[in-house]
Amino acid sequence: MARRRRGPDDEVFELIASGQATTRADISRSTGMAASTVSGVVSRLMREGLVREGAGTEPTGGRPGRNLQVAPNQRRRLVSEFGAHHARVGLADASGNVSDTMSLDIEISQGPRSVLDQLLARGRALADECDVELSGIGIALPGPVDPTSGTVVGPSRMPGWNGCNVPALVAEFSDLPLTVENDARIGARGEHSWRRHNGALSQPPVEDFIYVKAGSAIGGALVLGGAVHRGSHGIAGDITHVPVAAGGNRACQCGNTGCLDTVASAEAIRRDLAGRGLDVPDNRALVAAAKDGEPEVVNALRTTGILLGEALAHNVAFLDPQALIIGGTLSAVEAFTAGVRQALHERCLPSVMEHITVERSRSGMDAALWGLADAMTTGTSPHSTPTPKES
Repeated sequence: MARRRRGPDDEVFELIASGQATTRADISRSTGMAASTVSGVVSRLMREGLVREGAGTEPTGGRPGRNLQVAPNQRRRLVSEFGAHHARVGLADASGNVSDTMSLDIEISQGPRSVLDQLLARGRALADECDVELSGIGIALPGPVDPTSGTVVGPSRMPGWNGCNVPALVAEFSDLPLTVENDARIGARGEHSWRRHNGALSQPPVEDFIYVKAGSAIGGALVLGGAVHRGSHGIAGDITHVPVAAGGNRACQCGNTGCLDTVASAEAIRRDLAGRGLDVPDNRALVAAAKDGEPEVVNALRTTGILLGEALAHNVAFLDPQALIIGGTLSAVEAFTAGVRQALHERCLPSVMEHITVERSRSGMDAALWGLADAMTTGTSPHSTPTPKES
């Protein structure tokens, strides 16, 4: 399906929505557009109900400008991310901001029909609670998603989902426009979007970075020039099943042995701890034990971070990114991130590490939600059904 190309309307709307421009003169300075062009774009956005004028700015000797702001409306998009044992949901407005987020206990192993039914039921209830109307649906999944059809392809931790055409199934429950993507790639996009909306304008933007989602499974994505690099087949950045020496002969759910996922995921950590007689029932308990300073858990997370850093060292040296950003459940534990940082400093040349930042995701557990909101706002998702501009 053809994607809508970004145009001047999108650029101007984002400047107003992010607060980077509040007058027509601001927009002209930021974009280089002629005043007449800016006036035409703003007029269109106002006719569509996306932008409105507020009070005038302070006079500076000339005619005072009129403040521009995003027009409030009661329409929101439902954005959601699934993990192995949970879902994160929220509402996104027309400018790509995410609010009213919450976590739900949902087992993805229940299969697509049950899981999507639960999601839509909770989404409608959330919309009712917030007194808004749903205008679209975004779904991030913890497995490969075909970018042209929205079909789940060969997932290793999603029993019953292989070959599921998510858009076709969702259409049985709802006729709302849909966007569906892999969680790590849309999470990388969300991290970039969150920083654009919430970062200090005085700080240089991070446009080239490796994003790693470390949760029950491990996933990754690459952002170049502010855009997620998908590769020729739509799966660039998928580090889940890269073989690593530390994996040895460990069997992976993909059918191979020694994959990164067998040593650098929360599932692998909990399995190893159980083998040592320490029962950690779920990821929340794992993070809680680490934050409580349980020595064996903290050491396990730091060791796992080191293994991840060793696996990523080649990528960091080859790509020379501005940052390595770690998201997902495990990013909440500083020992894990510290382990990644330690391994990179040991494995990469000082010239490589001198300027790179290794840090946890600033968008936190909502990275994928922000990514879906951005994709649905700009109409540049790999797989999405058409969404008219909101009014």
